[in-house]
Amino acid sequence: MADERRAVGKWPDVHRLFREASPMTCSHWNPDTGEMFRVKSSKRQRLLVEAFEDRLFNEEGWHEVPFLESDDEFALMGDFAKELGRGKGRTELLAALAGDKPFRRFREVLQRRPGMERRWRTVANEEASVRLAIFCLGQALRFDHDEYRTAVDFVRAEWESAERAEGLIVTSGLSLSKRIR
Repeated sequence: MADERRAVGKWPDVHRLFREASPMTCSHWNPDTGEMFRVKSSKRQRLLVEAFEDRLFNEEGWHEVPFLESDDEFALMGDFAKELGRGKGRTELLAALAGDKPFRRFREVLQRRPGMERRWRTVANEEASVRLAIFCLGQALRFDHDEYRTAVDFVRAEWESAERAEGLIVTSGLSLSKRIR
């Protein structure tokens, strides 16, 4: 689009910021300068976050990085597990999600199964690509990167109205994975 401006920053770095954003981090990006700020939320990091907040309120261009809410990530993990072929790995993932501490147990199962973990990383990376593309489209930003263009093409193909954007994020990683394969 003619009114889009080029985002400052390297795609892999900004993508990693979006991929690692969570309810447990404070993540911000300034697409005009390329600066990024990310810190895990904790009492020890509080002074660092407070110092950054001064910049956040005194400088223009900073945006909080949207993250996948826990419920949406849980749904994505469940969809991933259900998409796997029948077998022990699928059964272990579904049992992990049904028990206590499902996020930790899901990661533990993946650590024992490197092939499955690679497949999950692909889904998680593609979900972050779509989330970043949606953010950029909303801010009239663009990246000159093939992964970004693929994600934008996917979003535009699936995004019939602004109301669908929220539901798109939940299913985006698996849908994009299927489209790329």
